Amino acid sequence: MTAHTSHRGSLSFGDKVAVGMFLLIACDAITVKLAVEHGKSEAAKRDRARLDIAALMQAVERYHDKGDSYPEQLAMLLDAGVIEKAPMDPWGQPFIYAVIAGQPVITSYGKDGTLGGEGNDADISSKDSSSDKK
Repeated sequence: MTAHTSHRGSLSFGDKVAVGMFLLIACDAITVKLAVEHGKSEAAKRDRARLDIAALMQAVERYHDKGDSYPEQLAMLLDAGVIEKAPMDPWGQPFIYAVIAGQPVITSYGKDGTLGGEGNDADISSKDSSSDKK
């Protein structure tokens, strides 16, 4: 009597290599997709910051129109009822506000929250958008 061993469920070496390659490619595809989505979300945050800065600039101008001066700080827009909540950039940091040479400037320091930077860390400023219009 001979023993019969079943090879059901066993994979040959070639099949194992093929499955391993498939899993490797699938993991790479998922990693690339996540990286692309992350990049899109950062681009969306930068777009949101530009829109928020434009809206805040309009609020600053409304404040100016009411009292003939620019607010000393963005909190004054809250006190005057021009905006409803304290403005934060899409990364959860407060917008930076200053009046420079008689003109209001609103800035987000970008993803890293510090002055300067490149790419997603680059600052976004109302000065940038006004210079784009020229």
